[in-house]
Amino acid sequence: MTELLGSSPPKRVGGESPMIDFELWTEVHARFRQGHGKRKMARELDLDRKTVKRLLAQERPAPDRRTVSRSIVVTPYLAYIRQRAGEVDDNAYRIFHELQERGYLGGYEMVKLAGRPLRAERDRLAEATLRFETAPGRQAQVDWGTTWAEIDGQPTRVRVFVMVLGYKHGQDRLCWVSRGSQPPTP
Repeated sequence: MTELLGSSPPKRVGGESPMIDFELWTEVHARFRQGHGKRKMARELDLDRKTVKRLLAQERPAPDRRTVSRSIVVTPYLAYIRQRAGEVDDNAYRIFHELQERGYLGGYEMVKLAGRPLRAERDRLAEATLRFETAPGRQAQVDWGTTWAEIDGQPTRVRVFVMVLGYKHGQDRLCWVSRGSQPPTP
């Protein structure tokens, strides 16, 4: 019993609340039987006094009430949510109303939670492509690729080379398009 009283759960980081498990419930009850006060237990266990009071009022530990992160109700609509999220600038309220017209019976929160990872990915990609400016002659961004284009009524494979100078906010762009292996002559 003294080993149990001498140990404390690890401190929380950043205000996150731990799940009240059987060991913590047992620790609070054991300390109370030893005559420890609620304030002292709350301080030593890094809990709120109301949490200690609530744990002492329970005859046995409360069952885990966590739910599944995404309801089965929204699962059939995930493809539509992915498709529409980019088209409506991740407006979950608008997508929710569109889903209701399609027979969705769930709540707004589930739609919002389903769209949150999509928005996070879009924000991450937008942050990765931030522009910055440099002094003239110091930097340029170059892109190279191939694509199909219709030239003289025929589908033709073309090579594309684009250079954007870093000191102008995209005002000067140099572009070269070629159908063959040699660049066009000026």
